[in-house]
Amino acid sequence: MKIDRLLGILNVLANTDRTTIQKLAERFEVVLEYDVTNEFLLTDKIDAKFFHRISSTEEKGQILFAVSDLAWATNLVFSLQDKVKVIAPLELKEAVKTRIKRINALYKDDI
Repeated sequence: MKIDRLLGILNVLANTDRTTIQKLAERFEVVLEYDVTNEFLLTDKIDAKFFHRISSTEEKGQILFAVSDLAWATNLVFSLQDKVKVIAPLELKEAVKTRIKRINALYKDDI
């Protein structure tokens, strides 16, 4: 009887861990805005299949993809420098703004 109860508790814990892992594997839909004049340059870093033009007359486009790692997405945005603007998710936008503030603080005496 005690072994059955112990196995039941272990099963509950295992299911809890799966739920936690699922939460960690949460996907974020990323939307980056870009100027179409930078499209060719940006396809060096991001596959063209993720690029979407809003219309043929617009000078802006969007890069749409999903990630589970916002730190990776933040690094990607920084590697693209000033060629993209984060539209969504808000968590990514905030991470980029926080990093910009930290970089700005490093150079505040040089400006």
